[in-house]
Amino acid sequence: MSPVRRSILASCSFLSSLFGACLLVACAPAQKATAPAVTATVASAGPSLPSSGAPAAAAAPAIIPSGQHCGFSVRRISAYGRGGMRPQIAAGAGAFAVAWEETTDHRSIRVATFAPDAQPLGGSVEVADVAHAAAEPRVTANPDGDGFAVFWSISTGDGGAALDLRRIDRFGRPKSDAVPVVVAPGARALAATPLDGGYALAWWNWSGTPHQLAVSFLDKEGRAGGKPLPVTRAPSPDPTVDIAGGAAVGGRAATLIAWDETIDGVDHVILGELGKERLQGRVDLGAGVTPRLGAGIVVFERPAETAIMSVPLAGGTPTRIVDGHVPAAAPRGNGVTALCYLRDTDPSVEGHVDELICGDLVDGKIVDPTRIAVEPRGIFGLEVAAAANGRIGVAWQSQNEDDTGVSFAALSCPAVAAAAKARP
Repeated sequence: MSPVRRSILASCSFLSSLFGACLLVACAPAQKATAPAVTATVASAGPSLPSSGAPAAAAAPAIIPSGQHCGFSVRRISAYGRGGMRPQIAAGAGAFAVAWEETTDHRSIRVATFAPDAQPLGGSVEVADVAHAAAEPRVTANPDGDGFAVFWSISTGDGGAALDLRRIDRFGRPKSDAVPVVVAPGARALAATPLDGGYALAWWNWSGTPHQLAVSFLDKEGRAGGKPLPVTRAPSPDPTVDIAGGAAVGGRAATLIAWDETIDGVDHVILGELGKERLQGRVDLGAGVTPRLGAGIVVFERPAETAIMSVPLAGGTPTRIVDGHVPAAAPRGNGVTALCYLRDTDPSVEGHVDELICGDLVDGKIVDPTRIAVEPRGIFGLEVAAAANGRIGVAWQSQNEDDTGVSFAALSCPAVAAAAKARP
């Protein structure tokens, strides 16, 4: 089954179960996809990796020597049989936070935090109100560096929807109640980032027409500072959006946003500059999907070419990085971007196999590619975050026999720096 078709089925299943209906037009053209965690820890990737299907023994971690450049630790973090899916990850002060959705019993949002070496800082916590079906989490660091903020979508009944926020500390303990920050039919969170004094939250109304992608600026408590800022009325059927403070990614504008938009029936990657009251500018980067903001670049996929591309934020021609699907990227600083992507080694219906590759992207080249996981039934979601100490966090969803699960890896890659370039 093609990545496009698999993503459509996964997205429609979520929308149907949460809101009671699904329109095919609202599904994606690309892969989007407790009990104590079962841990399988690996130091440095070897040339052959087991899949994450079977639980690991609770013994000491296995050490697998290798000549690869990045050492890493991997653990499954969602409990077996709970239907863990749609992971999101953020890096904060000395911790990673992973939020995900669970689909059995009731639709719930769980979050767990980890030290840079992938060791849990606490157990996983259900953050959503159990009275409402919850889905599609997004997580970001708090602006004060004192933990994280988790956003998610809820159904309020009678076709209504809202986006809720709950803040947690670095150990995963709640710092606030769950509070609504956006109330709108079909509201679904897309991306969030910390800003001075609060957050920027990108969201869209998946069930309404025309679809509209908007950004809400919130204070630290989740109170909106004015009306949502419209970004586009023509997002892709299930858009990928990345948003960041410009200083964090090397942009000149205060806040940058990248998204995929349908233009003349073709998905394009768009980069925009956000002011507090309006979209101040936008640039069409050409055909592509799944844009991600890196260090001074936008990374995206061109599915027709099976290619991962990049283009400078300052402008230029997109260049091919590597063959692959569904890139996930985050700036590491000094012109270095943490990059993960999928390599589809068997695209047939009978035996879909995805390899997860991660490394550093420097001057358009991956300098330390390392295979992190092999999933015989495919990977349906992939997210990356980079910590200030240089560690890289990766979260993904995989399919097991009759279950889906969420895994987390922490990587330690060699220190590298981009070549100095003359400024115009």
